[in-house]
Amino acid sequence: MQAGQHLADYSFAAELHQVYQTPAEPIVKSKTLYQYLVPYDEEVVFTDLTIWEAYQQTRQRNVIALQEMSNRRKLQLAQGYRQLAQQKIAKAAELRMLLTTDQRFSMTEHERLEMLTQMQRTLQESQQLTTQADELIQTSARPSWTKAQAIKAYQHQQERKVIATTSLYNN
Repeated sequence: MQAGQHLADYSFAAELHQVYQTPAEPIVKSKTLYQYLVPYDEEVVFTDLTIWEAYQQTRQRNVIALQEMSNRRKLQLAQGYRQLAQQKIAKAAELRMLLTTDQRFSMTEHERLEMLTQMQRTLQESQQLTTQADELIQTSARPSWTKAQAIKAYQHQQERKVIATTSLYNN
């Protein structure tokens, strides 16, 4: 590997970051990012319809794969949020146990109130993390528009095959 070959990756990442940071409408920004990530190759001239269709199918598979990876990442993130929420619940339970058990040294009312406030904050953070996890799971559970279109096209293709092989008259 020659020195400096990895710099192209950094410049591409810098360009993506610059596009992402520009103040623009979300739809304009997403279209620009899409053009960077799925570029149109001007040098490729499609002289045959089958080559063009194969290219489009490959491109569609790549977009679906990217969306599937995004959904998988969302599920991993949701799992992490859930684990953090469980840890916070355990911490709150531990604080509650400290408050409810008699200890050798008595706590002042101020210390008790601080522990109650900390327990309440911990439970609220746990609830927020659980809510974020649920939202991520909900967004990744729905199939993306591209995947839904691919499924619909496949179903349509299968229906056409069945219709083409079905005889019109029952003899």
